[in-house]
Amino acid sequence: MDTEQQLKQLLNSGDLDDAQRIIHSLDSSFVENVNILSLCAMVYRRLNNLNKAVEFSSRAVCIEPNNLSLAIDCSTDLLKLGKLDMAQTVLDDISKFWGNNASLLLHQSEIHYQNKDYKSATKILVNVIQQHPKFAAAHMELAHALLMDGKWHAGWLEYEWRYHLPKTQNIFPKFKMPHWDGSKNVPHILLIADQGFGDCFQFSRYIPLVAQRCERVTLIRSEPLARLFDSIPSISSSYIKWEDTPLTSAYCTLSGLPKLFSTRTDTIPMCEGILSASTKDLLRWKKRIHKSGNEPKLRIGIAWSGRIEFKNNYLRAVPFAELETLLDIPMVEFFSLQVGAPASDAKNKNITDLSTELTDFAETAAAMEALDLVITSDTSIAHLAGMLNRPTWVLLNYSPDWRWGPTGSISSWYPSMRLFRQNQTRNWKTVIDECKTALQNIMTTSSPLSALASKHR
Repeated sequence: MDTEQQLKQLLNSGDLDDAQRIIHSLDSSFVENVNILSLCAMVYRRLNNLNKAVEFSSRAVCIEPNNLSLAIDCSTDLLKLGKLDMAQTVLDDISKFWGNNASLLLHQSEIHYQNKDYKSATKILVNVIQQHPKFAAAHMELAHALLMDGKWHAGWLEYEWRYHLPKTQNIFPKFKMPHWDGSKNVPHILLIADQGFGDCFQFSRYIPLVAQRCERVTLIRSEPLARLFDSIPSISSSYIKWEDTPLTSAYCTLSGLPKLFSTRTDTIPMCEGILSASTKDLLRWKKRIHKSGNEPKLRIGIAWSGRIEFKNNYLRAVPFAELETLLDIPMVEFFSLQVGAPASDAKNKNITDLSTELTDFAETAAAMEALDLVITSDTSIAHLAGMLNRPTWVLLNYSPDWRWGPTGSISSWYPSMRLFRQNQTRNWKTVIDECKTALQNIMTTSSPLSALASKHR
């Protein structure tokens, strides 16, 4: 079996250690086989060693400078490393051969977005859509750029393309009832808690407004959301499985409600009072949080990563090693709200790990309500804490998701939030330093709890 076949087989089986051994055995300085170089780059991407991946992907591009796939792969590696200018240079070079290719232009728009040049991103995407009117990915990226640029009416229209993407276009059953158009006096509506958990929390604020126009509201949601969402008074009934849902008069996704309610920055519905922990859960969590022998002045929950499967998690996840500098502030007790594989980052650190007890979002909500402050990266934890109106500090990357806006420390969606932003791409140190200074300043006051509350009025 030759080297190329071996690497393919090991990649398919997930045996990255053996794949690395084969790569190390190569006299890589003389490898001129583009396929082998691409496979080597793929191995290191899966090992999350993008610097090594770039070594191989850039060499492959040098050998075949007109290969679009190689150029986009190399540019993507550089983009993830935060080397935006180099990523753009790779695309500029390949543009000589593939100038108006839709995938190339889409990738260029992403670089502009991450550079906070939303108008250039918009211009490119409009050009792509003019040439390819049904290119759903371009419509979605245009939605993000427009929403970030404050053009919400146009942004919501483009946002409707989210279920025309290849991975999402068939995730719902074929409904017999019509899509709700926002009209009043509808006898019965099915609401779908779609997209990520953070989206579900953010858009749950519209449920009482839907109930004002529809006589009965049925909700379909996943198990982790069930107990928390089922406590919303506006919901008449709820289900987990499609086959169990009744036939209703109309249906709508939660993520479609901002458009139907013509949401602008000055008409965002209030979030307070929609979601809340049960009294029983809250009492239990207060005992859990307060059971330590010492009496800190503040009890703070932290989270630092979203789902690792999410393709842009590399932008929003804060390395725990950098976040750890917060943990040495005196008279503060920290609790980890992180779940999933990243929760192990905090093992044996000066922090109480709650991950095994956060079995659903009702538990997480109760834990948050028992804490004084939540500090988190851009995760579902941020949206849940905001919906609970808890004091929340959110650590944001240089050009974050559209819902946080391009600038400022205040969130249009969550009055209880304070936003801490990177001043340059991939630089978490300044964000953590700013956050730590703010926390230290609060701790020097006579009443940190009162000082914290005053920051969120």
